Amino acid sequence: MCATPARATTITCALVDARVQLLSLPLPALFNTVKLATGLANFRPSFVCDLSVFCTPTTAPHRTMPRMPHPALALAAAVAALMALVIPTAVAAPVPAPAAAPPIDPNSWGYNARLGPGHWADLRSDFRACRDGQYQSPINLHANDVIDPAYNGRRFPDWSMPPFVAGSMAVKNLVHTVEYAAEGETAANTTATHHDEPSRGLHIGGTALDFKQFHFHTPSEHRINGVHYAGELHMVHKSADGKRAAVVGFLIDVVDQAENPVFAQLLAHLPTNSSAPAVHVEGGMLDTAPFVNAAKGHFFTYSGSLTTPPCTEGVTWLIPASPLKMSVKQLKALQQVIGFSARPTQYNKGVADARKTKDHEDVAPAGAEGGDATATYGKLEVPTGH
Repeated sequence: MCATPARATTITCALVDARVQLLSLPLPALFNTVKLATGLANFRPSFVCDLSVFCTPTTAPHRTMPRMPHPALALAAAVAALMALVIPTAVAAPVPAPAAAPPIDPNSWGYNARLGPGHWADLRSDFRACRDGQYQSPINLHANDVIDPAYNGRRFPDWSMPPFVAGSMAVKNLVHTVEYAAEGETAANTTATHHDEPSRGLHIGGTALDFKQFHFHTPSEHRINGVHYAGELHMVHKSADGKRAAVVGFLIDVVDQAENPVFAQLLAHLPTNSSAPAVHVEGGMLDTAPFVNAAKGHFFTYSGSLTTPPCTEGVTWLIPASPLKMSVKQLKALQQVIGFSARPTQYNKGVADARKTKDHEDVAPAGAEGGDATATYGKLEVPTGH
């Protein structure tokens, strides 16, 4: 006999137990069971049987009986009849919903030889897009991919990024980067004590995407004409339903001159311990004008992916062509905390196909006459303007 709380296994055990009980019955009792299971209630065979395949039953006087199968076949019929009664219940059992993917531990992946980008797809099943995806990021940007806002009405999408009021931003060390967000939005789940009222976000093709956080990579992940920059800052935006994402990526150039005041404020309290809670960014209001102004010039855009696991695709990238400036001292301070944190450039089928279209950057996109539309060359998304 067997006993288990699992439903499917219980059904299997019930069948096994039924078979064992049937085998233990004497032949007359066995055939009583067969008669009940198969509806042969009028048969009253008493056997004179050998080991042949069929047995000849003797019956009550004045009744002619058909030839009956060997007891082994009868047993199979009985078990089949019992299964017919049990299996529909098993089929009707509700199928449990697939389990949600567990949270991603930043210590489970990295940039070294053992846990680096070349192995991400093997670390978890939901990381497979890091190897199998066809529209991945970052990429090597070409100079002729750049978009001039003054040409054919193309422009950067509507983007609202007002200054952060004093004390409204917190920074958290996430092992491979440092993440800045309006308080209450960071991974640390810091209790909000300040309210940052202004709306921040992008509007692309009629969809609103809210600003979520920004973080750094060193060196840059994207390249221009094969050249890496010292760093890259990613401002992440998502739609309310979480189905669409966009990243405004700023390349960072290192200069041997005075410190950039915006980066000075951001880097003044870098958390060095990933287990420490998020800390406030002090120093008064955080000026976002350098970011907004950079987005007013030439820029690159395409459809790609997240650059860290799980490498989810369908991410709209917007990369101003003019890099931000950071001093050597500031870059070293950042590198000491996050180290090397750049994924190599990837193949992106949409961009590759778009580049095969001759003079695609010289063709006015559909919808360029006005509105906030987004024209698409293959997978190379080109926001169009008024």
